[in-house]
Amino acid sequence: MSKKKYVIEIENLEKSFSSVFKKNKPVISDLTFKVEKSKITGFLGPNGSGKTTTIRIILGFLKSNKGTIKVFWNKTKGCLNEKEFKKNIGYLPESPSFFPFFSGRELLSISAEIAGLQKREVQKRVNDVIRRFQLIEFSDKKIDTYSQGMIKKLAFAQAVISEPDLLILDEPLTNLDPIVMNEIKNYIIEAKLSGKSLFISSHLLSEMEKICENVILINKGKKVLCGDLKKLLDEKLMFVINTENQKIKDFLEKEQKLKLNISNSFASVILDKDKINLFVEKINNKFSRSISYDIKIPTLEDLFLDSVKRET
Repeated sequence: MSKKKYVIEIENLEKSFSSVFKKNKPVISDLTFKVEKSKITGFLGPNGSGKTTTIRIILGFLKSNKGTIKVFWNKTKGCLNEKEFKKNIGYLPESPSFFPFFSGRELLSISAEIAGLQKREVQKRVNDVIRRFQLIEFSDKKIDTYSQGMIKKLAFAQAVISEPDLLILDEPLTNLDPIVMNEIKNYIIEAKLSGKSLFISSHLLSEMEKICENVILINKGKKVLCGDLKKLLDEKLMFVINTENQKIKDFLEKEQKLKLNISNSFASVILDKDKINLFVEKINNKFSRSISYDIKIPTLEDLFLDSVKRET
């Protein structure tokens, strides 16, 4: 394949839906981002933020109202009818469902054939993924006997049956017990180490922080933050105060024009690391060092909440 840096390129994407109450309700607005090759990229945000809609547009299931979409450096129009795309993209939907009368092995065999594998390859790949996702005991049983965790593992096995270069995973860790969740996270890391590119949609920010290298954070269909996760976290610090101190709260909001994130009895704000000392000195001078505060390393969730707050 090409040595280009990105496997997905989205530019100025827009999508609206009409409803009984509102015509052309925007779901995605002017969304632009790139997914880097051989990296784990988290496409993150709350439920209803437009993640699944974006994925369906990338895969060709939905048409956008506006924007350019490229996958593997080709426009995606009609891509699902092309053999190359079928084999090189693995897709895990948010809520996978299968014909209940198939066994797991039958489903995987059919999926391998549809993906374009040669007949001599099919059985080998089916056996490989059954072993990898620990489905040996259940592979010849009907799918309607599978637990939710087993369904998710089967869907994952189906997504990777053709050994695709790009995996698009929609909420792969949702509603899983800790054991299955750990198995899936281990596979994601293994896939990245083998050179695959992973584009993972999720609202579980704390879990994604453990495995993602790059992140794209969206809210209400708009991008609020994007970049290398380690760099984003390393460049910021979180200043935390007790909200009972109304004077400093007013000072931060009114004089410093900061939008505070208020939770329980505390308020916080994310600041650039290289500006924190000057900021603290200004507060100490203003209040004669009579206030108490804490400075913490922010999490991905902290960064997201702060970014959303700045947008409102």
